[in-house]
Amino acid sequence: MLEDVRNGLVSLEAAEMLGITVQELERQGLKAFLEKELRAVQVELLAICQKYGASSWEGMHELIIEDTVEEGKILDDFQRVDHLTAKARHIQDLLGRVGWQTLESWSPSQGASLPTSS
Repeated sequence: MLEDVRNGLVSLEAAEMLGITVQELERQGLKAFLEKELRAVQVELLAICQKYGASSWEGMHELIIEDTVEEGKILDDFQRVDHLTAKARHIQDLLGRVGWQTLESWSPSQGASLPTSS
């Protein structure tokens, strides 16, 4: 309870100092947090895909179908990439729902170049 009061006072002080509302401060904080999380997910996705010379979940799937990589050796990473891809899309959706453009609507199938925020 006391921590909630302190956080509220700090938010109010920061908003006043910056000349914005507490709500705007919270929106900007949420945006920054979601973008940071999205970048972390993107970096992990790319690192896993690059282990196999792929740039996306689809690329990893092709490696399995073409029998380039044995399914048993890639399965854990393949499932992780699937999970991370879904997480990235969810974060992008959250950013879009609160009225922000996502990071150039990046998707894992775009390959190794990470977008820059707009």
